[in-house]
Amino acid sequence: MIKKIGVIIVIVFFSFVSKAQIEQLQQYQRLFTVADSFNRAHYTFSSDSSLLTRAHSLDQLHPSGFFDAAIQLLVEARYYDAAFFYYLGKFRFIYYNAINPHYQASGDGALFSSLSYIVGEPIDFFLKTNSNNFILVIKEVQHYCVSTQGKKNYFKKDNFNEIYEGLLSQYSKMAEDIQQHQQTFEPIWKMERNLMEEYICTEIQKYQNLTPEQRAELKSN
Repeated sequence: MIKKIGVIIVIVFFSFVSKAQIEQLQQYQRLFTVADSFNRAHYTFSSDSSLLTRAHSLDQLHPSGFFDAAIQLLVEARYYDAAFFYYLGKFRFIYYNAINPHYQASGDGALFSSLSYIVGEPIDFFLKTNSNNFILVIKEVQHYCVSTQGKKNYFKKDNFNEIYEGLLSQYSKMAEDIQQHQQTFEPIWKMERNLMEEYICTEIQKYQNLTPEQRAELKSN
């Protein structure tokens, strides 16, 4: 659930970051640029037919497929669509792990945790630039999960309605929590972004100031 106080971001500072890490930080720069563009245009998120068709096709597969789709959309800078698949993937994967009689923490449990961290961090940074669209993404995911409840797909199991309804309630609570505490969250999220952008600029400048020999040494480590 969304935390109400404190700065959530935890940044690990390196004496120097590698070229691969610099490229990752540059992806965050692009993310913030795209977010600002959407906000200037007063964009309002809604799921379209192509998004829903893709989601229906993924319902027939292992829930990790939603995270794969989110990663692909991140690369394409389609951040809101990526956010829809990420939060839908979390719903599906949590439900799948809860009802899977062969669940193993070292298997699907570890995979879910890893994907949630890798995909979730950039997506949440993006969504926190516009709390209203953040709420809409969560509600769209919830609506999709309600509309597909009980339908035949990879996740359909009998006698697990209580678990499914519980997850729907969690998503409702998440959207309500953001809506009711926007004035609390938004300054915190802005602070998180500012810290991240300062860190990005500092590390990119440090990398650019390295000699070719120092960059080669980093690459070899």
